[in-house]
Amino acid sequence: MTIKRISHVWFFVDELNAAEKLWCETLGFPVVGRDEEENITVQVGDVTVGLHLPYPGMESLPPSLRCNVTLEFTGDPKELVERLRAAGVSVLDPMAENYGTVVQAFDPSGNALSFWQPPSSA
Repeated sequence: MTIKRISHVWFFVDELNAAEKLWCETLGFPVVGRDEEENITVQVGDVTVGLHLPYPGMESLPPSLRCNVTLEFTGDPKELVERLRAAGVSVLDPMAENYGTVVQAFDPSGNALSFWQPPSSA
């Protein structure tokens, strides 16, 4: 198992227009994707930053869970889970989605940390 890079970071924001103003107008990063109703993505160097409205039920989550760093990895997702659990990290089982496999973990402070593996090329 190898961690390749930080793929993307998601910030769950309360208001998309205000988030876009900060990230694009104030900080100068370009918009690279947009779903008017749910999210905007901006490019910060090699990292995509997603600005996403909270999913239903997230209102009660602490701020530490409203930001999520995603690391791209290669190798067996089950091996990654075993490695993290052996180190005492709180981690969920791998989830296979159409956009790849995700392993959700939480650092010692409770911050969300995702590991993402792109789908295999057929």
